[in-house]
Amino acid sequence: MKRFAGYLSGGLTAGVAAALTAMTRWAGPAIYCGDGWFHVRYATILRAHGISRSFPWWQESFLATRFTDFNLLYHLLLIPFTFGDELRGARIASVLFAAAAMGAFWWCLRTLRVPWPAFFAVGLLAIAPEFAYRLTYTRPLVLALALTFAGVAAILTGRGRLAFVLTFLYAHTHCSFQVLPCIAFLYWLNDRKSGGGVLLWSIAGAVAGSVVTPYFPNNLAFWWTANVEVLRTSWESGGLLRVGTEMLPILTSQLLSANLGAFIVSGVALYAITRVERVSDHARTLLVVAGGFFVLTLLSQRFAELWAPFAVMLLAVVARDLKIDLPAGAWRTAAGCAAVVVLAFGLRHTARDNGTSAADEDPPRWRAAARWMKANVPENETIFHLGWDEFPELFFEDQTHRYLIGQDATFFWVTNPDRCRLWARLARGDAEDAWSPVRETFKARWAFVPRRYRSFLKLVRRDARFSEAWSNEDAIVFRVDDDGAVVSGWEVASERTEPPVACSTAGFVDLARISRNCAAAWSSIAADGPGPAVLGITTDDGVTLRINGETVFARPPFQPRSLSDVFDAPVTGRTEVDVPVRLVAGENKVEVDSCRAGDDFGFMLRLRPEGRP
Repeated sequence: MKRFAGYLSGGLTAGVAAALTAMTRWAGPAIYCGDGWFHVRYATILRAHGISRSFPWWQESFLATRFTDFNLLYHLLLIPFTFGDELRGARIASVLFAAAAMGAFWWCLRTLRVPWPAFFAVGLLAIAPEFAYRLTYTRPLVLALALTFAGVAAILTGRGRLAFVLTFLYAHTHCSFQVLPCIAFLYWLNDRKSGGGVLLWSIAGAVAGSVVTPYFPNNLAFWWTANVEVLRTSWESGGLLRVGTEMLPILTSQLLSANLGAFIVSGVALYAITRVERVSDHARTLLVVAGGFFVLTLLSQRFAELWAPFAVMLLAVVARDLKIDLPAGAWRTAAGCAAVVVLAFGLRHTARDNGTSAADEDPPRWRAAARWMKANVPENETIFHLGWDEFPELFFEDQTHRYLIGQDATFFWVTNPDRCRLWARLARGDAEDAWSPVRETFKARWAFVPRRYRSFLKLVRRDARFSEAWSNEDAIVFRVDDDGAVVSGWEVASERTEPPVACSTAGFVDLARISRNCAAAWSSIAADGPGPAVLGITTDDGVTLRINGETVFARPPFQPRSLSDVFDAPVTGRTEVDVPVRLVAGENKVEVDSCRAGDDFGFMLRLRPEGRP
């Protein structure tokens, strides 16, 4: 009967976790954790095509040819939920995985023989809404948490063979499988007699899991990048790589408000340790583990998901060591009722906050663009894009094309730092020319650009070789023409420059560098023979274009077509004006006189494909 009551409390813990997760998941979009789009789709691909050691969808990552699926076990378990409505299946899967994680947490506490394991397990959800919110994600992290909690129970109770199995499975679930051997090492430092064996079993499980995999030895480079390079570059070059916000620290005030419960539990645990007559090896080990994850949380907020549960686990073990035993009767009944009331209020707060957070999550924004590209862009084309976090949603809808990167941008960085720097500069609009990198460096004929990249859009609007093919209120898809017949070799002069300044650009001629108001530029066009041609000029300024001294186009400065007018508009076609001209054999002198009128000051001139001599 006592054993049945114990399992009932474990079922209650899992049920509470499932209910909280379900309320949160159905309060917001079907998937709001970004990477969840990728995991659901990859599980479907795995079901249809089996295991692969390549991933051609990531053109700028070494994983394109040396792929490793560290989440293989998670993806296999996700497969049953991909039949039918995949998004509904993702929600159901998240509920079940969250219940499994909290069930494992309860089992860990019960195995460590702490008092009231269900109280501490449900209490974790009540005092740590941030942790509870992370449990709702469609990510392998949730399954990894379940293995972590079960593994801690195995390690601290000396169950070496179980630790081996759990660490082995962990190595096929998440790239952070080193957590369990590290905890085993800390336990060995506190208990040299019984800790040595379980440490060896844990290490053996990690080694076996790293070798007995279809991805060996590709997984070694992935593990190093994910666990070392990602953190290092996030802390050193987070701005350059535009890493996920979860990898960055947050303000102390925000950290405190988001994790107030974890702070309180940690403080109570530290005080309680001072009241214990003899601190157990379990408590000493968990103190270091919880403290270590707290320090990491100060550096990257994502580690709060491990700090909070280990803080609660530490408090539970210290409560066990204190040997608190309430007398039977009214006192125990009153304490139990008070605990239920406190937990109820905490769970209500968690459910309300997390439901609000889910409802405030952005709905999917890129699916319409992905569907259009799938229907209209030739297969196997590379789609240029400016953010690594755009890939999952695009990939969910469209696997017929290739993309630049889809996981943390660090994988791009370690594969080719120079190309990664160029990609980052383009996202900031910190480049003179967008066409050459997109078309020639990244070999892309199509570009997907969310409207938030206004600096890049400014570059694109200068260049008529980018033609809008599709757009909505969130993003624009550009066709990138192969036409490279841009007039270059300009000399530029203004009232402030004498003699003229050479300008070697092969794209937009930025006149703002030499003048605020008016400037002139000269170049030439070579023609094999006389005949008609068409020049395309892109500018938002007042401009006069002359060929061999003859004015062929003029627009006063008070009648510009401002490029900014079309930034937030639907598809409007080219921002280029076609000018019919007649060229002579040999060199044709070109002169552009321009007076600033729009946001930009400059122009681009090219010989239109249909107008080449």
